[in-house]
Amino acid sequence: MPPEAIQMSCTHKTSRYNYQLLTIVVMDQFGRCQPVQYSLIESNSDWHMAKCMDHFKRANKHWRFVRKVIVDKDLQVVDITRKKLPEARALLCHFQLIKWLHNTIRDRKKMVPTKKTP
Repeated sequence: MPPEAIQMSCTHKTSRYNYQLLTIVVMDQFGRCQPVQYSLIESNSDWHMAKCMDHFKRANKHWRFVRKVIVDKDLQVVDITRKKLPEARALLCHFQLIKWLHNTIRDRKKMVPTKKTP
């Protein structure tokens, strides 16, 4: 089955060497998911992420069928995805989006001056 969607997630500094673990999980048309790639990278810079995407494409002959790529909060991955998988649509992870909204609302409340009543 060719993958219809992939999810890319990168851990941040989980070891004493500060390497990051990039995990790519694919979902087929029936909603079944399975991890297909684990990459240990120095950083999630554009170059490293592009190399990981190139490796994914070499290892998966059906990469052209990918229509959605779900990424975590790192927006630079969206740009790389658009270049490496032009047919796919990049989406932000639902949980990361909710977390961002909560943090934004919390930070705004801190910034709004309160009115003092006489």
